[in-house]
Amino acid sequence: MRCALASVLCGSIVLSPLPVLAADGSLLLVGQGGIVLQSRDGGAKFNIVRGGGRAALTDIALLSDGHWLLASDEGMHRHEPTKVAAAAAPASGAK
Repeated sequence: MRCALASVLCGSIVLSPLPVLAADGSLLLVGQGGIVLQSRDGGAKFNIVRGGGRAALTDIALLSDGHWLLASDEGMHRHEPTKVAAAAAPASGAK
């Protein structure tokens, strides 16, 4: 499934090896281009909840204050997910 999803997004994107389960039950994946994908339906569809930049995100950790700690080839970055939640875009290609 990750390969099919990746090819829909940009053909060569690499996603984190395992999704992270958030407190709200959603799944999170990270990948190249600073992308974070979120699924609220068990992985059937994903939305882009953060994208941009050149960093290849390699992992994500959920902090107790609700922020994400993103690991990348550029180092660690603390991210506030609520800043981009309203701009989420579909990423699955599913109809």
